[in-house]
Amino acid sequence: MTTSDIRNLTISCLLLLVAGIFLPCMTVYPQAGEFTGFLSLLAPDEFKETTYSIISGIAEMFRSGSLVTGAILFLFSVIFPFWKLTTFFRALYSSNQGKSFGLALKLGKYSMLDVFVLAVLVVAIKGLPGGSRVEMEAGIYFFAVSVLLSIFTGQKLSTLVNKKGGQTNTDRLES
Repeated sequence: MTTSDIRNLTISCLLLLVAGIFLPCMTVYPQAGEFTGFLSLLAPDEFKETTYSIISGIAEMFRSGSLVTGAILFLFSVIFPFWKLTTFFRALYSSNQGKSFGLALKLGKYSMLDVFVLAVLVVAIKGLPGGSRVEMEAGIYFFAVSVLLSIFTGQKLSTLVNKKGGQTNTDRLES
């Protein structure tokens, strides 16, 4: 795999990540079983379908007072993936990767934390009585593909860096 291929994969990861963070990732349809109709008259806002993207879900956590959970998810689902892709770009264009490149490769698997948390949430909501349901939306798939593709890209970049003795050859970049 060439440096240009890895650059294109990294750009693809970045585009998928942005789409995954901002596109809707799940829609919650609250229900209260046979009492849904009556309760929705008393509290109509509580029974409206709600759609969340990753970023809007994190913002909602901050608004509702779940600061620690919101901060952890923001760190692992927004800050870390962007830092990792920035590290990949730096490794492509710099002769000195430093410790951050190795750290990005080792911590890459933790980017799936957000997907795991969402899966647990879906299972929890489906287990509630009353028939509430959750539908997965496109954003979570874009995010998951971005994370998996970035892990693959990191492995290929690591192989390229090791072949070149710790540095990439920017003179061979293809347009």
